[in-house]
Amino acid sequence: FGRGTSFDEYGFHGMSGLFDIALIQHVATSIHKSLSPLVLSYLQPLRKQYKFNEATSSSGDGITYLCAHFREGNGESGDWQSKKDRHIDLQSILNITMSTMVDFVSSMGIRDKITVFVASDNANARPWFQKYAPKEWDVIIPGKEFPKPEAGVWFGEHGSNTSDVLSHEQKDEAMAEAISDMFALGECDVLYIPNYSSFTFSSITLARARKKLVFFRHNQGYIEYSELRFMKP
Repeated sequence: FGRGTSFDEYGFHGMSGLFDIALIQHVATSIHKSLSPLVLSYLQPLRKQYKFNEATSSSGDGITYLCAHFREGNGESGDWQSKKDRHIDLQSILNITMSTMVDFVSSMGIRDKITVFVASDNANARPWFQKYAPKEWDVIIPGKEFPKPEAGVWFGEHGSNTSDVLSHEQKDEAMAEAISDMFALGECDVLYIPNYSSFTFSSITLARARKKLVFFRHNQGYIEYSELRFMKP
């Protein structure tokens, strides 16, 4: 490791070597094809906006679908608080990601309609994209949302009891929305990973199984997954 990429953190946690294993990809794609009605109640309104074709596992003709996941931390006081290496300057990362997306579309000569999905534990990330993305781009608006906690996350933080306030049905809804976001990210044509989060393991694996581009942050920009092998550790 030591290349200064967000990919390195996945390697540190033993995940990076799993993204291209056929069995792991098969598990991710199998789950993807058999999502529950509750998960689909969150995912289908998103899919309509990038016209996802389940038969071909691709976005609609004339659409290039870009995605990014931002894990900032939502005021957690336990496990997350102690992991200083995962804390980010969200505003800086938003700027870098937007700039990289714009440069990618321009450099590739893409003439498609650009549709962007933003998943984050920070409720301000998507509105920021809506405000600053090129005016001709579409930023996806969820058709159904479950309220975020005032602090922390409903699931995923070791030792957290944040979700204790939820009923069984509410926990099902919160989990369904999370799974929907994971797979919406995995359905992208181009996926941007600015910082490590175990949340995106399935997203990256599905994107790789679909032979789509996955960019990991590198200093003040991003580098595509397939190019990482040429970088010196």
